[in-house]
Amino acid sequence: MLRAKRPTNEPSSHACVLVTLTQRAAVRGELANAGAVLAEPDARTSFLRLARELGVEGLALNALRTTPLAHSLPADVMRTLDARLEQLRRQALLWDLERDRVLHVLGQRRITPLLLKGSALRERVYDDAVERSMGDLDLLVASEEMEQSVATLRDAGYVSESEQLMDAYRLHHFHHLLRHPRGFIVELHWGLTDPGSRVPLNENQFGARASISSRGSSVAVRVPSPEDLLLHTVSQNEDDAFGLLRRIVDIDRIVARSPPLDWPYVARAASDSGLDLVLAVSLRLAHLLLRTDVPADLSRGTGLPILSRLHLAMLDPAAWVVSLPSERRPSGYDAIRLWCARTWGARVARAAESLRGAQTVAMMAEDADEPRERPWRVASSGVVRAAKLGIYHLAVYGRSSLALASSSGRRRLRFWN
Repeated sequence: MLRAKRPTNEPSSHACVLVTLTQRAAVRGELANAGAVLAEPDARTSFLRLARELGVEGLALNALRTTPLAHSLPADVMRTLDARLEQLRRQALLWDLERDRVLHVLGQRRITPLLLKGSALRERVYDDAVERSMGDLDLLVASEEMEQSVATLRDAGYVSESEQLMDAYRLHHFHHLLRHPRGFIVELHWGLTDPGSRVPLNENQFGARASISSRGSSVAVRVPSPEDLLLHTVSQNEDDAFGLLRRIVDIDRIVARSPPLDWPYVARAASDSGLDLVLAVSLRLAHLLLRTDVPADLSRGTGLPILSRLHLAMLDPAAWVVSLPSERRPSGYDAIRLWCARTWGARVARAAESLRGAQTVAMMAEDADEPRERPWRVASSGVVRAAKLGIYHLAVYGRSSLALASSSGRRRLRFWN
């Protein structure tokens, strides 16, 4: 999957060091080659870029401080890394302060939202906020509270989208986006997935199972149960085809830091949402990369479609999830999402999405007054994308055939075992 000029599909030394640093201290492996990666300026720049794009820069730098390697690196290197860590720590503090301010002003209107994604994970499973980056604050509110919530945040200095775009979001999406002049972003959710999604999550179920937490916060907050946090993270892996190592780390920390999870509930809810295969790949990656203790039957996809499991193994998700997102081929995303679909009907629907071409909510708002296109219309860009997906599959089959000739290649193909 990696586009760097290497003769095999093995992860780079940068990726190996990064994965080791994202493991919990109790199971962390040896930091092989880490000194060379971090001491040499160009290699260090590449390492930090990879950590940043995969969403684990703060976590990796914070973990580095607790390893013997921190005492063996040159002093000027550690000063550079510490300066970057301090910058990330200040950003995390600002986000936490803004989160509490937003929750306070909403609470004054008797609105108690449910924290989602990064902010909920910081509250539930991370000891240090710098270990879990955030690009926005995700809050789930009841649909009948949405109008008042938007008005409250406007009073607090946030600016929402135009009324036309907000109407389009209500029809085609599941959250509103509000921005603050100081750079903060709040996503106000009334749902967890798009209307008509083939992998729907039940927001009412999330709310009913939520609990109150005050850990690390100056105000009491509502957070999803650990099981629902896990399911939401899995659904994000489906949405962006395992685009971020950070989400695999999230799964590892949820499993490790929570009371024994209700795995039958997780399996049942994933099945109801069509996320069986995504759950299996997510848990398998957490086990392989981070040594997460997960149920073997779930992490090996027992009972799931053999054709999907075979294709996902050939796509080598372990190498994919630690590669540079900016250098991945779009066809790779399409291929992973295609084979994470549980049924042939869902796979055909995914293929049809590619043929029609992507359309954003903003485009839907602009076209609101225009006659609706036929749903089966094929976009020219979609034809190109479908052709590239076919070529990508041929390359995957060819690479997998060659891998059978070597022991290391055969090991990569035994992803599930």
